[in-house]
Amino acid sequence: MDLCPENRELCEAAGGILGSQVSPHCRTRKHNAGGTNILNLSEHYSYETCGSRNVYDTSELLEPVAGRTIRAAAAAWAPWVIKRKNLRDEDVWGGPSFDFFKTSLELFHPEPVIKIVPGWATAASRAKYPESSYTACVHDVAVGNFDICLADLWLTPQRNQLVTFLPAVRQDYFYLVVKKDTYVEVELTIWERLSKPFSPFTPGAWLGIVGFLCIMSVLLWLRQVCETGCHGDFKTLCKSNVVAILRSLFFVWHDFLLGQSSMDVETGPVRQIFSLALAFFILITLASYTASLATGLVVATPPDGTINSIDDAIRLGMKICAPSSLLDTFSSVYRDASFVGDEIQFLPRLLHRGQCDVMVLSQDVIQTLFAGKVREQDCADFRAGRITQEEAQCREGDMKRDCEFSRVGDLLWSVPLSFPVSEEMAHTFSWSFTAAITRGVMEDAKRMNAQLFSQSICEDEESASESLALTFDNMSGSMIISFFIMMIGFVVMAGRHFYRQQATSSANEGEGSPDDGELKRNV
Repeated sequence: MDLCPENRELCEAAGGILGSQVSPHCRTRKHNAGGTNILNLSEHYSYETCGSRNVYDTSELLEPVAGRTIRAAAAAWAPWVIKRKNLRDEDVWGGPSFDFFKTSLELFHPEPVIKIVPGWATAASRAKYPESSYTACVHDVAVGNFDICLADLWLTPQRNQLVTFLPAVRQDYFYLVVKKDTYVEVELTIWERLSKPFSPFTPGAWLGIVGFLCIMSVLLWLRQVCETGCHGDFKTLCKSNVVAILRSLFFVWHDFLLGQSSMDVETGPVRQIFSLALAFFILITLASYTASLATGLVVATPPDGTINSIDDAIRLGMKICAPSSLLDTFSSVYRDASFVGDEIQFLPRLLHRGQCDVMVLSQDVIQTLFAGKVREQDCADFRAGRITQEEAQCREGDMKRDCEFSRVGDLLWSVPLSFPVSEEMAHTFSWSFTAAITRGVMEDAKRMNAQLFSQSICEDEESASESLALTFDNMSGSMIISFFIMMIGFVVMAGRHFYRQQATSSANEGEGSPDDGELKRNV
């Protein structure tokens, strides 16, 4: 036998360290004590030494759990783990996560018995971890008070350091939640206002459009020159051609902005072909402009000035409420943020009390919030005297209190949810959980408990017409550009009026008056 149990002294004597392959004494293989079929009971047998595994029976795998009593602590967290009364007024546990756990036990023969220990985490563990009773329950598993904690438990580095967690049964997704009236005044620059009408196309696209229209103007001018010919002196030709090119540019741009071609198509095939080309270009370009603008409006986030992401909140120095168990994680990911921690179900109270400006909630809590369940609990606690009216914000008949909140921005973080388990049962339960997950047991449990999932009582945040409505800031750039063009027209009008006045005055002075002529003759 050249594969022996590890021996530090012999391993280091061979120049290796434990775990290396330098010497057979640096690594070991799993081995079991010999049974009655082996005369020398000091001997062991090991499938692993021969490069294999015991695939002949699973008794060794199932033994830590099968037929035993599982001491479990459970905490209700709807809809995943719930506690209700049966007809005999006994506590009965259920919910998708709890049902999944019960189904996974059906793989064991004999099936283990679940013993729910009343009281959740022990007082001693709560004293060690006052910030979270869930972490306290994990500690209870680590010290042997319980075999497993059945709850909606986040797998965090701190908790995983205490004990082994089973494969994750699902994920919790976290988003930023703000009040809809959380608005910060943002002043648009003149350049931002002017650029809004041009936002549907890139600068390169606009340059291509301008180039096409200019080329079309030149072609129309050449057509006119070919039809009318070149007659007269050089000065007359230059003046007439400059005027013709400018008129061609005006009519092409006017037709483009008007959205149709106004060429006279009755005067020959050349005009008809040019008109067809211009009409096709106008149709495609304006349709693309409209579609791009509409897409931008549909996909757009709330108006400029609202808190659209956690980056906005950080930039404005806002305090962010976050679950205390995940403060280390969020503080590491968002280093410049200012976080305030508490149990996740109490974060809306902190926001109502003014201790933070926005909050980070899981999707489950957001759904509970919009279903009015958080308000119901707050009002119950207020009537029981456990919290103040400032925290509860409990107003009679105001069932949609929490509809003033809105989820904004992208996904901030996701955390796996699983159960902490004692080391002796970790491998066994990991196998049963993995088998149950791959068989779709969790999905079946969610379908069977579909009635437990909260339905929002909030109406759509805003109607489609309201969400797509343009503000003054959206239209200000177009207005400024239109006013600028009108100012150019006004300046031209004033110049032409001044020119006519000067011409009339010069004509009057050239003609003179009869009295003047008489005076000259007398002199």
